Amino acid sequence: MFPKFDFCLEDNLHHSEKELSICLRAHGFSFSLHNNERQLIKLSDFDILFPERLTEVMNVVKTAFSNAGITAFTFSSTSTIFQAVKHVWAPEVLFDGNHIKKYLKFVCCVDDTEQIQAIYSPLLKAYSIFAVNPNIFSAFKILTPSASFLSQHIVMAEKGLELTDNQRNTIILNIRTKGVDIAAYKKKEFVLGNSFSFEGEEELVYFVLNVIKQLQFDLNITNCYVGGTVDDVILFRLRTFIPNVDIFPLSSETESIGSKSELAKYFLIL
Repeated sequence: MFPKFDFCLEDNLHHSEKELSICLRAHGFSFSLHNNERQLIKLSDFDILFPERLTEVMNVVKTAFSNAGITAFTFSSTSTIFQAVKHVWAPEVLFDGNHIKKYLKFVCCVDDTEQIQAIYSPLLKAYSIFAVNPNIFSAFKILTPSASFLSQHIVMAEKGLELTDNQRNTIILNIRTKGVDIAAYKKKEFVLGNSFSFEGEEELVYFVLNVIKQLQFDLNITNCYVGGTVDDVILFRLRTFIPNVDIFPLSSETESIGSKSELAKYFLIL
């Protein structure tokens, strides 16, 4: 089991001053390593069909990391991001930690075997509530016990705040396989976080335009940044209706690794 994409700047990956970020998806995961100056040291991506049993999941994950040169998780910080399909936001003032499953049940069906996480964002003053596969969650919890466990929603929403200003509105899109996550900001205020399933580019554009209409955003003063699975067709469709569309901006050091559209799928960990 070897990475389908692999970038490495250093041979010595095991160092306590490095920061590990892991991003899981339905059939695989990617990870990045940064030094304490936020310089990218390692970026790898694996396609994996996760087994059902906990011990087998752990073996698969450990083998993948080992093949990428990591055999111990002794880093200064580790964050693990779950690309959760079942998710809802709860404002801090309305949150009740004793009934977190009820929040999800208002918007989707929740299996009794699914594990529910509620993570607070001080920046957004809201809780990200999401369902995870219990065996996959437990495997990463055992391997990286000191890690922070997050949803992609909280990561993209906090990253999006860095792109906002007091003059314009902002839309952040994380495009997944037949799904899109949206974070919206009225000037510097986070006003919406949602997800939709879609079958084609036209349906994706419809959902984005509907969000803009609901929020009464002026298209001429709205920036739209796109991450995840991005291609020229999607960008063309969005730009047909929204004047200011661009790929989510990454640091200049990534320019030598790959194209903007190739690296957009890793924007949550870069």
